[in-house]
Amino acid sequence: MNLEQIDLVKESFRLASPRFYADLFERHPEMRSLFPDDLTTQRVKLAHELAAIVDALDRLRELVALTTELGARHAAYGVAPEHYQLVGESLRAALAAVLGDRYDTDVDTAWRLAYNLVAETMAFGAAGTGLPDQARLGGRVAG
Repeated sequence: MNLEQIDLVKESFRLASPRFYADLFERHPEMRSLFPDDLTTQRVKLAHELAAIVDALDRLRELVALTTELGARHAAYGVAPEHYQLVGESLRAALAAVLGDRYDTDVDTAWRLAYNLVAETMAFGAAGTGLPDQARLGGRVAG
């Protein structure tokens, strides 16, 4: 990811988080059982986690530490590897719904790159395997 893509993700995420769960459950009702009946606290948790992830996008080591730990926690909640793709689709759909014409190719590409990085590192954390060759990770995604 380059710095412009990181900025696009940071600018757009705050607008979409309220729409995310509605889209996820509409598209994938089978996932509803993974969440509490009252989503009030869950929405706050999502907003905080997304904020931390988005804020760390340009600090790769911090991002990886955050997302591998998050992946381990989500595995304990019953999240399966195939759920990551479904969540990514719903997140991008929520962004598109909220941003309208502002959800252009550049924003979509930035979100795909960011989400794929997060999903991959969460999957490593969920598997409990750690990342391959962590020593190769630099301090920044772009630069």
